[in-house]
Amino acid sequence: MHAAFARSPRSHSRRLAPTAVAWASLAAVALLPAVGRAQTGVLEGGPAAGRVVWLRADRGVAHGFTNLVQQWADASGHGHAVTGSGDGESQPEWLAAGIGGKPALQFDGNDWMQGSGVPTGSYTKAVVAQLDTLGAVNNVVSSQSHHALWFAASPYARLYHTGDVVQSSVAVTAGVPFVLVASYEAVTGRASLYLDGQLVGRTTGAAGNWDPSLQLGAFAWGNFLVGRIAEVSVWDHELGVGELAQLHADLQRRYFDRAVPAVEFAALPRPGQLLQRDDSYTAALDLRGQVLSPGFDTVTLEIARDGAPWLARTHRLSYGANGHAGFLFDPTLYAGLHDHDLELFVEGGGRRHLVAAVPAVTVGDLYVIHGQSNAQASDYWGEGLANGSQSRWVRSFGSSSIWGGSDFDFHWDVADGQGFFGHADVGQWALRMGEFLVHHEQLPIALINGAVGGTSVWQHQRNDVVHQDPSTIYGRLLRRMEEAGAAEKFRALLWYQGESDAWSANSWYQGWINLRADWAKDFPALERVYVVQIRNDCGSGGAQLKELQRLLPDLSADTTVMASNGVPAHDGCHYQYVGYRDLGEKLARLVRRDFHGALDTREIDPPNPASARFTDATRTQVAITFRDPDDVLRLDPGAERDFVAGDRQRAIAGSVAGNVVTLTFAAPLQVPALSYQGHPFDGPWLATARGVGALAFESLPIR
Repeated sequence: MHAAFARSPRSHSRRLAPTAVAWASLAAVALLPAVGRAQTGVLEGGPAAGRVVWLRADRGVAHGFTNLVQQWADASGHGHAVTGSGDGESQPEWLAAGIGGKPALQFDGNDWMQGSGVPTGSYTKAVVAQLDTLGAVNNVVSSQSHHALWFAASPYARLYHTGDVVQSSVAVTAGVPFVLVASYEAVTGRASLYLDGQLVGRTTGAAGNWDPSLQLGAFAWGNFLVGRIAEVSVWDHELGVGELAQLHADLQRRYFDRAVPAVEFAALPRPGQLLQRDDSYTAALDLRGQVLSPGFDTVTLEIARDGAPWLARTHRLSYGANGHAGFLFDPTLYAGLHDHDLELFVEGGGRRHLVAAVPAVTVGDLYVIHGQSNAQASDYWGEGLANGSQSRWVRSFGSSSIWGGSDFDFHWDVADGQGFFGHADVGQWALRMGEFLVHHEQLPIALINGAVGGTSVWQHQRNDVVHQDPSTIYGRLLRRMEEAGAAEKFRALLWYQGESDAWSANSWYQGWINLRADWAKDFPALERVYVVQIRNDCGSGGAQLKELQRLLPDLSADTTVMASNGVPAHDGCHYQYVGYRDLGEKLARLVRRDFHGALDTREIDPPNPASARFTDATRTQVAITFRDPDDVLRLDPGAERDFVAGDRQRAIAGSVAGNVVTLTFAAPLQVPALSYQGHPFDGPWLATARGVGALAFESLPIR
């Protein structure tokens, strides 16, 4: 099976209805009056009396445009809604067609929702669910600390009250939905389990329940579920035989009576996904798989763009000898500020079944941000300003977590500029860069940040045996890029790192060469790398490393270097928001020039010296000519003091004419070399007329 099939939120396994014998084992009873009754005569949701929690995925689910769930409303009327964590790394995903063709919430092994409403005396809990794997702990409907309905990494359901009190005698099957009911009667301590309408476990003398809290997909914020939940109900008493019959009759009708087709996907976009455009500003959608169930005629893809019907294509099914029928859709989507909502239907026998719905797919540019803390660029000063640049058109994918959460977060979302190591965190300057590009190019932007503060270049190296090794920075980023469908397509990476290697320039360069070689293999479409030269003082030196970084474009034509000199609000190592914002805008201008042909090109590159020469016989004046002949440079008063000759003299005066800086020294220079390292904090700078600081350089020969 293709690896993509394992993406359980979007893979539909065979759905087998419970046997008729099991359903018939519950005695039929008279129905309650027509209020709340389905058209078939079956009471909607089972018995209403005593129901204190009722969660249905087909109603009351609040989620964002990438389907991550924030809240699930209580339909019982008692106000017992459950809420998500507020962090997309731990939020379940809403599926339009999750169980039996009906909506469900997908829990990926790190998700949970929290609420209350479980009675502390007698109760009944019922859930329509599916396990995607039997190897997870798989808490389904549990609590913070005391009661749990779970599977303990087995196929057998268990009811827990500070210890397991009853266990099912019948196993569930991974990928097959089921109805699980647990009841507890406080007087006798009777605890019962029902699976698909059949009594599968019972005991008496069970300890009472004192915890009213409710957690879905977890117990005590851990012990997670890998699977789906379509419906949860809780009553304040032990349901009787007649009430159980009412409940199961309704759930059977709504989730199991229809011949829902089983479908496997080899490729399916994710909600909110950005597809990397090509040079024609288009991208081909990749949607393919196979229908496993017989008796269906066609598969139809319908696409709405910005809410209006835009494209519909139909594929006629042809079943092979294995009983499966493949399908493929690859329509061209066009780049721009447009969302494409996809719906896939399987049709046959006069019925049409929704099997997948993917909202908000868009086409634009994806950039990787990488390095150490100044690439991570979190809100180190607690200013809370960066997310003023947030937009649905600046997105990110997954989590940069170094604590293991990255393996459980493969969701797109609005990019966040303030957090670190969390869901969709991209950093302050990256978010401003994205906003700048969206505004000027009218294109969606995706940013994926894999930076880790305080790391040397050697900590970023690849495990050559297991490239996606989750214990490595490289492996975590590569896995995210592959899951985002971008590893082989994205075209630019922005790197700010070197402070941790400040005293070992040659070692850094060897690590850099290794890293570039590995990127060339794992990221084959990568066209350009932007390197931010590190800043004076954060690495307590680093003159030779900065000189190497300055020369990178001479060594590799696909590399561009940006100065950190001249970036304001420096605190000695990091920057306040205004500084990161400034850096993001400077980098965005380079990206616009290189990838969009923008005409805004004057004074956007950092001044980089071409040569230096003495202009007088006394060797007290030096003229530095910078590489860009069109530069109009400025030398702030006092900035001349940052130019140091080889004999450690500092310049005492300076002037500018176009792209030439002339410096005066108090005495003849004995060593014909000149260095410029800038300085920490704010202060006077040599910069372009638009404020782009000059690159630091070391021991530039004076001719």
